[in-house]
Formats: sequence, structure tokens, C-alpha cells
Amino acid sequence: MGIWRAQFIKRNGVYGCWVSKPNFDVTTAAPGDFLVDTSSQVFQCIAKGDTLILTEGQGTIGAGTYSASVALPAAFAGFSNIAMIATYYMVSNSGQFFSTQNIANTYLTFNIVSGVLRLFVTFRSNGGTGTPSVSFDHRAAWTIYRSQF
Repeated sequence: MGIWRAQFIKRNGVYGCWVSKPNFDVTTAAPGDFLVDTSSQVFQCIAKGDTLILTEGQGTIGAGTYSASVALPAAFAGFSNIAMIATYYMVSNSGQFFSTQNIANTYLTFNIVSGVLRLFVTFRSNGGTGTPSVSFDHRAAWTIYRSQF
């Protein structure tokens, strides 16, 4: 007997339709194993966080790219239909928020590979003029959503 690929029934307390990816039994499939899952709404938040990318001491950092990685929850690592929003900010060691010293020359990029979110902050030139008198954390706040099927 083959595996079940489609289910129209009450599942986990919700009535709906589920169609699994090839070679996955719909009755035991994990959230990332479905082609269709009517219980998951489009743009439903599946993961979010606030990640430290770099701590800058009292001085300016040089041009270059700095990165951090975050493992996503295993249940969602297989999703291919996702969208993401992220923002980059700086906070001092005393807890005060600051805009970047030269925002035109600083940018945040990100990607997801094999269930790992990778965040990159790139400084095209040295941070700005003068020398900061406090240290800063360079951080990214991010949210990942289910996209359209």
C-alpha cells in the first residue's frame, strides 16, 4: 500500500485540506512537508528575533561585511515559500538607540540557506567622522512570514 498524500478532515482541531510533498505521508507530515496546508495563513509569522551582528568598541569600525547566523526552528527549515522583513539599528552600551553614523554607506542583507538565517551588515566606508565615546551593538530585528503558495 502506498502513502497518503491528501487529507480533507479535522486535523489538530481544525477542518481543512492538506496535500503533502511527494514521498511524505500526509497523516504524519511536519509543517514544512506540505504543498497545501489550509490551516497556515499566508503571511503568518513563523519566526522572529533580534540578533547581535557586531559589537563596536570605542572607535570606528572599518569598511567591510560583518555577519551573524541564526538556526531556524526545524519544523520550518524546509519551507520554500517564505518572505522576510528586517531592519538594522545600533544601540549604545548604556541602552540608548542611535541611527547609524553614515546610513548611506551602511546596509543590511540576509538570506536563508538550509534552514539557517544569515544576516550581513556591510560598511562601505569607515563609520563616520570623529570617534564614538561609547561602544555600540549593531543589531538586526527580523521577522519571517509564510508567503503565498
